[in-house]
Amino acid sequence: ATWAAPDEVGEYVVSVNVTDVDGNSATQSVNIVVRENRSPEIVDFRASKEWVVPSGNCTIICEASDPDNDSLSYEWLASGGNITGKGDTMTWVAPQETGNYTVTVVVTDEFGGESSASLSIRVAFNKPPIIEKLTVTTEHKYLRKILGGYKIGQGQSCKIKCSASDPDGDELFYEWSTDGGGISGKGATVTFTAARWSGKVTVTVTVSDINGGTATDSIAFTVVSLTSCMW
Repeated sequence: ATWAAPDEVGEYVVSVNVTDVDGNSATQSVNIVVRENRSPEIVDFRASKEWVVPSGNCTIICEASDPDNDSLSYEWLASGGNITGKGDTMTWVAPQETGNYTVTVVVTDEFGGESSASLSIRVAFNKPPIIEKLTVTTEHKYLRKILGGYKIGQGQSCKIKCSASDPDGDELFYEWSTDGGGISGKGATVTFTAARWSGKVTVTVTVSDINGGTATDSIAFTVVSLTSCMW
């Protein structure tokens, strides 16, 4: 049998009575609560990136709950590009054309209640990082600034700082190298330790952003014996 709920909310009892040919009978009842369905609530809706390069991608997450603990389904829409994935997390692949695009999610419960949210993602060409300057921040008697670089004693160390920025506000990563001596540390400031032989060496830093843009700069050192550090 099918029971059609009334318009009024409340608790209702539905009973069934079964009788056999000998007149024996049994009754069973069930209580059913009729209530108004409450729509899902979108708690958070966010993208892993504020902008992407053409044909790039980002992850979009929708956190939702239902006041009635109903099961939820998710429908994703985008004004451009492609959507992959299902459920509360998906990947948006940007189109090749630059511009602002809208991604929308519609969250529906099993009784037809729904909520929606949208966000905008910018598609633009990446601008590479800019290195403003490399600075030697250490001062000691075995280190001296000269035209075109620095003189440093064999085996001596100094700190080098790279001041860089990104026009798009991207997170930056630093990769340091040298053709003589060693580099310790990571990030924008590292320690350079000169080789234990004399000669000209270079310390190089490559700054990259999360979208593949790079910038490179270097600083020259002339390594001399400690007895030559008589300046």
